[in-house]
Amino acid sequence: MFWHADNSTYGLLLQGFATSDTPAGPYTFVNATAPMGNWSQDYGLFTDYKDGRSYALYSNGDSVEGRDVYITRYNKEVSELEEVVYRFNKFDLEAPTIVQTDNSYYALMSHKTGYRPNSEFFANMDKWDSNSLWESRYIWLPIEIDDKKKTLELAWHDVYDLNVHNTILTGIYGNDSTVTFEGIEGTGKPQWVSFYYQTLPSLSNLIILTKGVAGGTPDRIGGKWQLRRISSVVVNGNTSNVETLYQRDTHKSIILSTPLQLTLEKGKQNTITIGGLYNGFDYKGADLDRIVVYPPEE
Repeated sequence: MFWHADNSTYGLLLQGFATSDTPAGPYTFVNATAPMGNWSQDYGLFTDYKDGRSYALYSNGDSVEGRDVYITRYNKEVSELEEVVYRFNKFDLEAPTIVQTDNSYYALMSHKTGYRPNSEFFANMDKWDSNSLWESRYIWLPIEIDDKKKTLELAWHDVYDLNVHNTILTGIYGNDSTVTFEGIEGTGKPQWVSFYYQTLPSLSNLIILTKGVAGGTPDRIGGKWQLRRISSVVVNGNTSNVETLYQRDTHKSIILSTPLQLTLEKGKQNTITIGGLYNGFDYKGADLDRIVVYPPEE
C-alpha cells in the first residue's frame, strides 16, 4: 500500500509504503520517503498492462522550487522507485493519472487553484436515496477515446451497458420463487462470494431526472423510487441463518456485484439459495448473472 504521507502542516511531502498478505490487512509499515530525494503530494499509481511495470505519479508541492508533475518507474518488485521517466516541468498541476489504450497513453491532471476562483466549472452528482443514504453513490460516466485524433471526451449517457451476453436468472421473488446453486466447493472456513446481478428498467424503478424534481418526489410518469433490491442468501438450506444481500438498482443490463462472506462446508456438496426480501415496495430479488466463490483468506 502506498499513500501521501505527511504531517498536519503538509510540510513533509513524503510517500508512505506498507505491506500486507491480504488487502484487508493488517499492514506492516515499511517507510515514508522522499521519492528520488524530491517532495511528493497527490500520489497515484499506474501499472502498464503490456509489460506489467508500475509507476508512481505525483506532483512535488506548491513551492517555487516545485510545481512539477513526475512519472517515476518502480523496480520490478514495486518496492522502491528507480528512475524518473518524465517530468512535466512547472505545469503546476496535481492529481495525475494515466489512461492507457492499445495504442496510446493519456495523462490527466487537475488545476490547483485551491479555493480561489477560476474559469472552470464542473458537475458533481450522485443518486440520492433518502431511505438509505449510504447507497447515495456517485455517478460514473465512460470516457470516449479517439486514438486517431488523440482526444478524450466525457459525454453524458443516460444509460450505458457492458455488453452482457450470458444467461440471466430472473423471476426471484420472496420465498416463492428462488434459485439454488448446487455443487459448490467449500473449505469449511469463511469464504467471500460475489453475487453479480442486474435489474432491468421498468416503471417501478426507472428514475427520470427533471428540472424541479427533488427530495425524493416521484418522477413525472408516476413511477416509484426504488434504488435497490434486497435478496436473501441461505447456505445448505439453513433457514435459521439468512444472510442479507443489498443490490443497488441498475439500468439497461448493467452488471454490478455485491460480496458476502459465507462459511461453506468442506467438499463439493454445498448449495446457495437466493430469494427476495422486502425493500419497502416488494420482495423482488435482482436478476442473477453469476456467482464467484473465492478461496479463504490465509
